[in-house]
Amino acid sequence: MNFDLAIVGGEVALPGRDPAPATVAVTDGKIAAIVQPGDKVEAKRTLDASGLVVLPGVLDVHLHLGHGKDIARPRESRDASLETAAAAVGGVTTFIPYLMATEPFEQIFDDVRNVTESGARIDFGYHFIISTEAQLAGVPAYASDYGAPSFKIFMNNRGGEGKRLGLPDIDDGFLFRLCQLSARNGGMVCPHPENIEVAWQLRKEVMEADPKGSGGLASWNATRPPFVEADAVQRAGLFARNTGSPLYIVHTSSAQALDAARAGRNVLAVTPTASGKTLVFALPVLETILSEFGRRGSNAATESGESTATRTMPERRRETSQSPSSSPTLPATSR
Repeated sequence: MNFDLAIVGGEVALPGRDPAPATVAVTDGKIAAIVQPGDKVEAKRTLDASGLVVLPGVLDVHLHLGHGKDIARPRESRDASLETAAAAVGGVTTFIPYLMATEPFEQIFDDVRNVTESGARIDFGYHFIISTEAQLAGVPAYASDYGAPSFKIFMNNRGGEGKRLGLPDIDDGFLFRLCQLSARNGGMVCPHPENIEVAWQLRKEVMEADPKGSGGLASWNATRPPFVEADAVQRAGLFARNTGSPLYIVHTSSAQALDAARAGRNVLAVTPTASGKTLVFALPVLETILSEFGRRGSNAATESGESTATRTMPERRRETSQSPSSSPTLPATSR
């Protein structure tokens, strides 16, 4: 068989093993074969990846695609064009931003999707941030009709804290009801874990001890020690355990919070993620994400560029089983 492209000389990253030498053959923009080194491959074009690692496109499942300083949503095609171009350069071939609004998402999602599609250079999906009663009522439809079964919630939005993002306050009862709806509709809850009441008390103490803020970031950190995050993680885990909803713990930033997530993981699907500016996935974490989305319906985008507001991971798996060439091209990236 004559392929369109052969990526030769690189070390190929495959599941469950260390990168090893192999040739990746591509036809019609999709992987058609992975060939052992030394085996002859005929192709119209050859790309020398010597000294590089060839790996699958990375999924960035936590970001905010906004407009200028507004992180709520993209407003014009250039917003998506710039962000997706930067993502592609870094090897990210699919991203799933968080969509933030006070309106019911059925009123704005078509526009957001169209704006994103008009500028996107990579595949995309969306998570919905649930903050209002109307949005909470829409959860069943978001999961079944919009193909967006993952729902973020700001656990710190209470006592006026939500105003910083233009969102109303919620409480633990709201979180519990979201977990109930998620469980009933094959969804996943993505809590921003933070005990804001304790943070307020610590902030008061720090400001009294350091009224001029001379401590800088150390003073800021003192208002949000690790247990403030860990408490919210274990609380969200308890709600999820008793409702049957999986959790995806976003931007885990402390050992205590990670320990709380791991403890919950023994009894329910709790997936912590690493924080930081560099996108790094521990393979077991990524496998858990993909496994849960595969079981429950993913909002990861399709190879065709169609937003999976109407497509699910099971549908993609059926297509994959029917066609061995359905995987997206693996980008060659520098070590």
